[in-house]
Amino acid sequence: QYVRRQPPTLWGAAVQEDGRALGRVKRQTPELCLAAVQQNGLALQYVKRQTPTLCLAAVQEDGLALQYVKHQTYDICLTAGQENVQSLKYVKYRTHELNRAIWLYHRSECCGDSEDSCEDSCEDSDSCEEKKYKK
Repeated sequence: QYVRRQPPTLWGAAVQEDGRALGRVKRQTPELCLAAVQQNGLALQYVKRQTPTLCLAAVQEDGLALQYVKHQTYDICLTAGQENVQSLKYVKYRTHELNRAIWLYHRSECCGDSEDSCEDSCEDSDSCEEKKYKK
């Protein structure tokens, strides 16, 4: 199951193929961890020493990685919510400002700059309803 001597090049290739392989790495380097979370954001759960940079990279790849972030910041939560609105359920301290920023991001993504086109094309769409982003 485990390789006795773990050459860094072996694990570098492994985490680039599947970030979850990080869970079997004994000696993690920041570079190895970054490669893992960039391949699969959910590999953040295996990172022994989280940094804001690693956490941000993880939620950029998969917003749901927010559930594994030990020290959430506004920017990490915002990025997670922009990547996947479902990640809002993992935000520890939600604010109106954060909810509004994520709602506006998804509204503009769906509707562009025109409010009229949004109301026409998204009136019944979950992706453009503000109530979806409220707690």
